[in-house]
Amino acid sequence: MSSQPPTGSEQPSFDERVKAELQPEFRVIRKLGAGSVANVYLAKDVALDQLRAIKVLAPSKSIDETARKRFAREGKSAAKIAHPSVTSVFSVGTLSDGIPFLVMEYVDGRNLEDLVEGGGPLSEADGRDVLRQLAEGLEAAHAQGIIHRDLKPANVLRESGSGKVRLTDFGLAAVRDGAGSDTTRLTVQGQILGEVEYVAPEHLMGEELTELADVYSLGVIGYKVLSGKTPYPNARNAQIISEKLRSPPTPLAELAPGIDPDLAALLEQCLAKKPEHRPSAADVAGRLAAMGAEEAVPATVGPGSAASGPRTPFDIFFDELRRRRVYRVGGAYLAATIAVLGLQEAAADPFGIPPSTQQLVIMLMFVGLPITLVLAWMFDIRSGRIERTEDTDQEGGPPLSRILPMLALIASLLLAAGGIWWVLGR
Repeated sequence: MSSQPPTGSEQPSFDERVKAELQPEFRVIRKLGAGSVANVYLAKDVALDQLRAIKVLAPSKSIDETARKRFAREGKSAAKIAHPSVTSVFSVGTLSDGIPFLVMEYVDGRNLEDLVEGGGPLSEADGRDVLRQLAEGLEAAHAQGIIHRDLKPANVLRESGSGKVRLTDFGLAAVRDGAGSDTTRLTVQGQILGEVEYVAPEHLMGEELTELADVYSLGVIGYKVLSGKTPYPNARNAQIISEKLRSPPTPLAELAPGIDPDLAALLEQCLAKKPEHRPSAADVAGRLAAMGAEEAVPATVGPGSAASGPRTPFDIFFDELRRRRVYRVGGAYLAATIAVLGLQEAAADPFGIPPSTQQLVIMLMFVGLPITLVLAWMFDIRSGRIERTEDTDQEGGPPLSRILPMLALIASLLLAAGGIWWVLGR
C-alpha cells in the first residue's frame, strides 16, 4: 500500500485537523465562527473541565508573516492585561504545520454589534454600565502601554446573564515603551486600521496614535449602543472621513432624545477632534461610575441582559429571528409576493395569461417561502458581502430553544404545501 498522505477529497478539512490535533488536551465541541483572519472553536479543557475559546489563524493567512506576527501579538498583549473586562488568554500553541492558536476565555454571549442590531439600542442605564466596564478595561490596557486600535462593537462581548463586558481581539494593538514609542509597528505609516466609522481623526490623518485614539472609538461605541447610530449617521464611505475631519458629530440628544445631558456631553467630549481635548479612559470610567452611583442595578432592555430575568425558549428564538433579520426578509418577500400577484392579476386579461400560468406563479411563490426563510436564517448580507450567520451557543440551554427553529421550518413547509394544495384544488 502507498504511504503517501491522502489527497483531494480524502484530505481532511481544516476543522477536522484542528479537532484531531488539539486532542487529548481539548475536546472541540463546535466552531463558533470564522473570519478572514482566524477561526474560533468552542472546546472543553479536559483536565480542568472548563469551556475555552480556541482561536486558530486561518490557513490562508499562515504564510503571511505580518498576519502571523499580529496574531502572536494579540496573545501577548491580552495576556499582559489582568482585568475582568478584558478577555483572558491562557496559553498559545501551534498545530503540526506551524499554524498558531490561542487558548482564550470563553464568553457565553454576543458582541455589542449583534446585540444592538438584534435588539435595538440599550437603555440609558444599561448602556452607561456597558461603557463604564469597557472604559475600565481600556484603562487597564493603557496602563500596560497597549493601544487597542481596533475598538468597535464587534470586538466587545457581552456575557449573557451576568451582563459583564469583555474587550477582545488585540490583533491590531500597538505596544508603547516607557518613552511612549510604538515598539511593535507592523503597518506602513499612515495606513488606516480598523473600521473607518470607529477610528479617530488622527488615525485617518496618518498621525502617531496614543491611548486617546481608543477613547474616540469608545465615544462612537457609546453613540451606537445608546442610539443605534454612529455620530455621522448619514455619511457613507469616503464621506465619513471628510465629516470626521471637518464637521462636529451629530448631538447625541438628536439621535437619542431624552438622554442624560451629562452622559451626552461626556461622549461628545470623547469625540473631540484633537486628542488633547479628550478625557482619558480612566476619567471616562470614573465619570460614568459617578453618574450611576445613585441608581440601582441597571434595568436592561437588550437581549442577554442581566436584569431581564430568565429567558424562555421563545425569548431566545425571537431574539435569533431579530438578530438574523428574518423578520425583514420575510416582510420583503411578502411585499414582493403581493406585488407580483397584483401585476399578474392586472396583466392576465390584456396579455392573455392562461390560468395554468397564473397557478404556476402562485405555487412558486409558496415554494419560495420556506427556502427564503431558511436562507435568511443561515446567511446575512453585510457591506455588500454574503456571510454565514454565526450561531449563538446554546449548550446547556433549554432543549426547546434548539427545537423551535426546526418546528418553525416545518410550519413554513406545511404552509407552503397547504397553499399549493389550495391552488391545485381551485
